[in-house]
Amino acid sequence: LYSKSLYYAGDALNIGTGITKIKSDFVGVGASSNTLTLFPSQSITVGSDGIIVGGSPATGSAILGGTGNIISGHFNTLVGGAQNKISGDLLGFNFIGGGSGIDITGSQYSSSIGGENNDILDSDYSIIGGGEQNRISGEFGAILAGEDNTAAGTHSVVAGGNENLASGAYSFIGGGQQNEASGLYSYAFGRRSKVGIYDTGAAVF
Repeated sequence: LYSKSLYYAGDALNIGTGITKIKSDFVGVGASSNTLTLFPSQSITVGSDGIIVGGSPATGSAILGGTGNIISGHFNTLVGGAQNKISGDLLGFNFIGGGSGIDITGSQYSSSIGGENNDILDSDYSIIGGGEQNRISGEFGAILAGEDNTAAGTHSVVAGGNENLASGAYSFIGGGQQNEASGLYSYAFGRRSKVGIYDTGAAVF
C-alpha cells in the first residue's frame, strides 16, 4: 500500500520502500543535479552533488554537504568542503572535514581537517590538521598546520611552519622554515636546520 507513498505514522514522516530518489524543481548553485538518491546500498549523500562509488557497491560511506566531493570505498565519511576525495582502499574508515582539494588515497583510518590541497597518500593512521599544500606519505604521520610541509617517514610529525621535511622514521620538526629531519629519531627546529640520514637521534636548532 505504501511502497511509493509519503505518509505519517505516529510523529514520523515515512518514505515508502518504492521511493528511491527525491527531485527538486531547480538545480542549486554549484550543483550538477536536482536529484537526491536515498540510501544507495547503505551509503548516503545529503545536501550535496557528491558521488559515492565502490565494489558491491560502497557500504557505510557518507557525503554530507559540500560540492564536487567523491568517495570510493567502504566506511568513509566526507563532510562539507569542495572537490575533496577519498579513494584507493576498499575498506577505508577515513574522514575529511571541510576544506578544498583534499585527497586521502590508498589509506585507512586517516583524517584531514580543513585546509586546501592537503594530501594523505598510502599512509594509514595519519592526520593533517589544516594549512595548505601539506603531504603525508608515511604511516602514522601527522602535520598539524602550515604550508608545503611533508611528513614522509613512518611516525613522523611536522608541527607547523613552511617547506619542512620530516623523512626519518620517528622524526619531528617543531616549526620554522625549510628544516629537514632525515635521521631516525631526529629533531629539527628554526630555519634551515638539517639532520642527515645517518644522524640517529640528533637534534638541530
